[in-house]
Amino acid sequence: MHRSLRLGLTLCNGLRMTHPQFIGSAEACSLLGGINRSTLTRWVKAGRLHTVTQLDGPNGALVFRREDVLALLETAPEIEPERDAS
Repeated sequence: MHRSLRLGLTLCNGLRMTHPQFIGSAEACSLLGGINRSTLTRWVKAGRLHTVTQLDGPNGALVFRREDVLALLETAPEIEPERDAS
């Protein structure tokens, strides 16, 4: 069984997820001040941020808990949260 099914994630149109507590790399990067995906991947490998799962495939998408990404913002003062342009 696909790992995303075990987690109860519903994926469609790429990484659009129906459960708001789970987010993909693009949204995680945005929440973390617009960091680059390579930076996000380095942080995961260094243990600074944990994934829920990685989808199947050689370049499987990373899935994060929104609360884990937001917690990193609170504990890492050097990260500037993305601000609305309005």
